[in-house]
Amino acid sequence: MLAKMRHKVRYLALFVLLIHASNSVRNRHYLHHCALLAPAECPWMKLYHYGDASSFLTMTGMSRQAFLQLFDVLFIDSHQQCYRGGRPPVMDSFAQLGLYLFLVGSTMGIKNLCLIIGVTPSYCWWWKS
Repeated sequence: MLAKMRHKVRYLALFVLLIHASNSVRNRHYLHHCALLAPAECPWMKLYHYGDASSFLTMTGMSRQAFLQLFDVLFIDSHQQCYRGGRPPVMDSFAQLGLYLFLVGSTMGIKNLCLIIGVTPSYCWWWKS
């Protein structure tokens, strides 16, 4: 009877190890662009354009007025940017500032931030560095 119990415990331990290994592989940063919403349709843009003041404050740590003042300081020439050909920008300046504030003020994982902003993890890692 004791041998059967030990055998079952070994199978259970093996099962737990396999689940752990599977989860560690799953936690890698593989999130493809096709799985994301377009940056113009992502939750961040909905929050920026239609979100109430308290939700905006909760997510960014800034009021909308403070956000716009910071935006004006950081992106002075953003309204005068012209498209110079080549690959179009992934995000507009508002989304870039939003991503930076999320990265600085959030304990969220990169994959979750990518879903909110609508960009791939490689782009988020580029901003984090």
